[in-house]
Amino acid sequence: PAINIGTNYGTIRGEVVHDGGTGNPEAYFCWSASGDAGTANTGDWPNVVTMGPQPQWQLFETNLMPVSGTTYYRCFITNAAGWDWSLPQSFTTAYIPSITNLGASPVFRRTARLLGAITDTGNDTPLVWVCYWTNSGSVTFTNAMGLRDGGFTNPVSGLLPGISYQYHIVASNSAGAATSTVSSFATIPAPATWYTAPNGSGLGGTNWSTAFTTIPDCLSVAENDDTVCLAGHVFNVLTNQVTWQGRSNMTIRGGYAATNDAALPGDRDAALWPSIIQRGAGATRVMYLNGITNSLLDSVTIKDGWVSLVSIQYGMGLYIANSPGLTIAGCLISNNWTGGSLAYGGGMYVAASSVTLTNCVVAKNSAVGTANSSAYGGGIDLASGNMTLIDCIVRDCLAAGTANGDGNGGGIYM
Repeated sequence: PAINIGTNYGTIRGEVVHDGGTGNPEAYFCWSASGDAGTANTGDWPNVVTMGPQPQWQLFETNLMPVSGTTYYRCFITNAAGWDWSLPQSFTTAYIPSITNLGASPVFRRTARLLGAITDTGNDTPLVWVCYWTNSGSVTFTNAMGLRDGGFTNPVSGLLPGISYQYHIVASNSAGAATSTVSSFATIPAPATWYTAPNGSGLGGTNWSTAFTTIPDCLSVAENDDTVCLAGHVFNVLTNQVTWQGRSNMTIRGGYAATNDAALPGDRDAALWPSIIQRGAGATRVMYLNGITNSLLDSVTIKDGWVSLVSIQYGMGLYIANSPGLTIAGCLISNNWTGGSLAYGGGMYVAASSVTLTNCVVAKNSAVGTANSSAYGGGIDLASGNMTLIDCIVRDCLAAGTANGDGNGGGIYM
């Protein structure tokens, strides 16, 4: 095959694979711009290049210039033993590539994915750059994408909330450069409302149709003052706990019907459409909260947290740390179990926090000590800080030590 193909040139190559035992054959390139002229006679080809005697197993080549479009060629060799033709080859000179701007999706508050596609390489894979700017700004940010063929995604970060942006794509090969059309997108303003539902598309999270499919995905983009709406579905926590940390004035609220996007967030009734966060498999805590200030967890069920009998364990339903002004309202915390050489807070463990529970039920949670150890707070263990309970029920919880260990505070231990 040809190499070093440019806008009006290309290097064609040949090789003698057997000399017939009578010395180096004379070699020729026969080429045409109008198709394969066959193997009847070299005179049937409009162009013949003499390459001289060529030894066996040695590449020989020549550069054709100027050429355009598609060039067809064969090698011909001859000596005293006879002659032979190669199979036909061809190459097409390079031309300016074609590129399509596919828009931005998904777009968040500070990040976006800018999409594009090389629809025609121009017979020479192009280098690609994505250029974006604010509608009112004069500064253009340019990201080099390297050599590209087909569709591609350029993730960008460091964007400003609630700002309109534009972008285009530049593709360049040896024939020249092409620029795509311009697409516009706008980042999510602050504060924002985000949506999470297992049956969402995961492409944006700005309504139920594009909802994030997992709570961790949603929490990765939610910031201070935001609201996270949970569909009335089951959210399985498979191998790692849900982590909510370093946020203030933020709300996570469950119980939504999540049926359409006509009037967001739509109908809400936690009794009809409970939002359940539960351990789905393996051994894991359900939810860990750290550094959550003046925030609300509302109408969510936390259940089935569990850990194997290992070392010291804390709060398999909820572990709350360093969180002043946290309110937990209308939640059910049930069927969570912690066990180990020391076990603290089967349903909930609270440290260095100020927590208010209102209209909550904490039921059927257990803390079980193993290997002559003690357990503290089957339902709730308040290790430090303070907690206010208003109109709550704590029932059917167990704290059990083994052998010389004690069970302390089946319902609540402070």
